[in-house]
Amino acid sequence: MLWLIVGIACLTVGLTGMWLRKSKLLQQWRGLSDQLSLRLVPGHLWRYPHLEGRNNMVPLRVEMRSYSSSQGQKNYVFIVAQARPVIEELHICLRPENAENIPSVQTGDLAFDKAIQVQGREEIVLACLGAAGRASAWEVVHTLRGTVVNGAIECPVGPLDTDHERYKRTLESVLELAQSFDLDPDAVPEQLHKNLQTEMDPNVRHTTLDVLLQHFPESKAAQKAAAKAHHDPDSRVQLAGAKHPQEHSSLQQIGNVLLSNASVSVRQDALQHLVNIGPASQILPLLIDRLTDTSSTIQCEAARALGKLGDPRCVDALIRRSDSADASLLRAIADAFGELGTADSQPTLLHMLKHTDSTVQIAAMAALGRVGTATILERLVPYTKGLMAEGPLRQAAIAAVQQVEKRIEEQSADVLTPPKKSENDPMN
Repeated sequence: MLWLIVGIACLTVGLTGMWLRKSKLLQQWRGLSDQLSLRLVPGHLWRYPHLEGRNNMVPLRVEMRSYSSSQGQKNYVFIVAQARPVIEELHICLRPENAENIPSVQTGDLAFDKAIQVQGREEIVLACLGAAGRASAWEVVHTLRGTVVNGAIECPVGPLDTDHERYKRTLESVLELAQSFDLDPDAVPEQLHKNLQTEMDPNVRHTTLDVLLQHFPESKAAQKAAAKAHHDPDSRVQLAGAKHPQEHSSLQQIGNVLLSNASVSVRQDALQHLVNIGPASQILPLLIDRLTDTSSTIQCEAARALGKLGDPRCVDALIRRSDSADASLLRAIADAFGELGTADSQPTLLHMLKHTDSTVQIAAMAALGRVGTATILERLVPYTKGLMAEGPLRQAAIAAVQQVEKRIEEQSADVLTPPKKSENDPMN
């Protein structure tokens, strides 16, 4: 009888303790919901009241999970959200090889790229995130070691007694991240356009605009973004917008980027794009003017671009510029002469053969092989043998002589071959 009484007493104490602990947990939950302005709704979902007006409300669930350890059972809190993934098979995680070496605070997109790995259509995912979304992704995935799999976000907060500020910080990060992904696929272009308007980092604006124009070129958002891009202070964004095929003033805008003080790589990109889209009559003066650009790289690009255009009106400008050009520009001018194929460049190319830089000599010889006539053939032969014949230059000379001789033969054959009579010719 005594043992029965003792057993009942122990059971009563245990149940009372469990009830007290549960009561304390419930009290803590209620205190947490009051602190964070959350409301408990059916299904144990904690939601921000201001989200209730949205049709695609993102549910936030606060889960308590128990773990056993040597120190006893501990309760940990997780914030869980389920968004509709914009990109199928989306998975965001830490890069295992170097994530631990990244500082615990966000130091920019470079650190983000090094620490966080995106599986899926990464460029669209990152563009949809925007600045706030990237910050929340860093907080959730890197700092708190959460996971994102196909729109499901699980982020540990810590023990139940974690301070309310940490709860609030985690909830807001998970909410921001969930909202970034909770998009209808048709809404992605507008979201990218919205991110463009609010983004402060020019690097991110550039990549976001590229994603919008490449993946959604026919959308109204792309057209609006391209039209506004020429007002952007960053030349890369201006150029990306000007490249959009539906941007009618693109030729002028690209020319403005070429003439700006942007980086050489951006101006080089602008120049190459001009050659691809611009009528020769409109861009020829601009390219000739760039032969005296402050950047030697742009000078060389301009010379080669003139060759690609194939307009013989630039030959005189190239000849004049060769008088004071350095070796790199002379090589580019020689390449342009070879593309243009005009015999007027022969004297300049022959003069380049006397240059002290062997690479200039080889470039000039290669060009002479493409434009040379019978009148200069005897000037090339000495480079194929004797003391003037040196390694690569000799090989270039042999190839050039063969090209010129073949062209002379073809021209002679054309002269000797009588024209074909028409089938309708009455004299036939």
